[in-house]
Amino acid sequence: MKRRKIKMKFVFFCIMVISSIFFSVIYIEQQTLIDKKLNDLNRVEDNIEKEKQISAELEKEKLKLNTDDYIERIARNKLGMVKPGEKVYIDINNN
Repeated sequence: MKRRKIKMKFVFFCIMVISSIFFSVIYIEQQTLIDKKLNDLNRVEDNIEKEKQISAELEKEKLKLNTDDYIERIARNKLGMVKPGEKVYIDINNN
């Protein structure tokens, strides 16, 4: 009877140790997975912020596109156009 009781205690102890180890391993794996997902989430949130900033800059640029000043600047700088009656001076030292 005593032997059986000791054996049952040993089996119960083994089951508890194995269960504790199992749940500890599961907990560590889950925590690692959670940390990885949080890092992924932070990276995505950073990308969203960058894209919002780019979008805001593009909206500002879009508003500028139809202004006369912008059109004139593009015509002068990229197309080399001048206003009628304007004199153009070319600096030969820069060529």
